Amino acid sequence: MIEKLPRSEGNSIGYEVTDTLSEEEYEEILADVEAAIDEHGSAKLLIDLSSVSDPYAEFDAYEEDLGFYLRRGDEVECYAVVGDDGVLEWGTELSDRATETDIEFFDAENLGDAWEYVEAH
Repeated sequence: MIEKLPRSEGNSIGYEVTDTLSEEEYEEILADVEAAIDEHGSAKLLIDLSSVSDPYAEFDAYEEDLGFYLRRGDEVECYAVVGDDGVLEWGTELSDRATETDIEFFDAENLGDAWEYVEAH
């Protein structure tokens, strides 16, 4: 289940994911990001995965994520990932090195810092 965070404004978009992400929810997030890009010329994204017991439960989303990145990735200014998982942190760091998008990982207790990172870009 996803919830759009109330601090979302303009091209800064945040979501909290609290369970396994469905394909429809994933598409909703991508649609929001594309709408922000279309309206503002870019998007800044925050995804809070700290409440998800298994953030890697649905690897199918990565294929769709790659397709989105190839189409619109250069228009995503930054991407903050919030979580409690060491593997998620490692994956975030790897993604940051492999893409032109500035991607940072934040521990769950640093959600405020993650928002500041997104809003400062």
